[in-house]
Amino acid sequence: MNKDITAWAKACLQCQRSKITRHNHFVPEKIRVPDALFEHVHLDLIGPLPPVSGLKYCLTLIDRFSRWPKAVPLQDISADTVAKHFFTIWVSRFGASKLITTDRGAQFVATLFNALTNLIGTKRNRTTAYHPESNGLIERWHRTLKAAIMCHSNPNWVDTLPVVLLGLRSSFKEDIQASTAELLYGKTLRIPREFFDHKEMPSDPCYFVEPFRKMMQQIRPGPTAQHIRNKTFVYKDLYTCTHVFLRDDSVRRPLEHPYSGPHRVIKRISDRVFSIDVK
Repeated sequence: MNKDITAWAKACLQCQRSKITRHNHFVPEKIRVPDALFEHVHLDLIGPLPPVSGLKYCLTLIDRFSRWPKAVPLQDISADTVAKHFFTIWVSRFGASKLITTDRGAQFVATLFNALTNLIGTKRNRTTAYHPESNGLIERWHRTLKAAIMCHSNPNWVDTLPVVLLGLRSSFKEDIQASTAELLYGKTLRIPREFFDHKEMPSDPCYFVEPFRKMMQQIRPGPTAQHIRNKTFVYKDLYTCTHVFLRDDSVRRPLEHPYSGPHRVIKRISDRVFSIDVK
């Protein structure tokens, strides 16, 4: 009797759409480390920020190989503005990247931005909706950037931004055992003297040169740190069923179903990517 009741309850479509027991959970795949500088770049936007001379947004970019960051203040975040600044401040200096990773913002899916990537011969990856982990390199850097700007206690964040970027580009990173400037230029950046206490600075320049020379000989690009739990759970019937329910991660109204469906499975593209019929 218990088996019959359980089977009957599991066959109820309204119960399956309304009750959450356990979600399928995949461990995110690691993104391959590029072979050269500026082959893979991550793009994102910050804002709106406190307006300064009409500037209230920021276009951020990071090279995956060297972790070299760039942040550009913007007045607006239209597709035309984003595409123009991406070309003038990145492509014109570092060349066209083979791969660009962005979220699903309207600026990055616009026809104009798509035309630009096709023109320069760049492939573009978009993050899955409500899952920014695949663009986590730049998402995590946003937290560091904002914290550094707030530490200056200067409402004019546009004037503070260059100094903050200098510090972030010069700081030593444990995961790659170097600074971003070393991976890009092959040497450290010269930091303004006012950053240090003059009494503590050694008089012998070899104190700085020799350790950095040894470190430069060992620099190799490495993958980003993985702050995830290696736990995977997938319902056993997911790979054989004909219909599935689609989880809704958006902000829902009260008494709105957390799942929609059932939706017919059209094609299984991979072990974690399905093409389904959503009407």
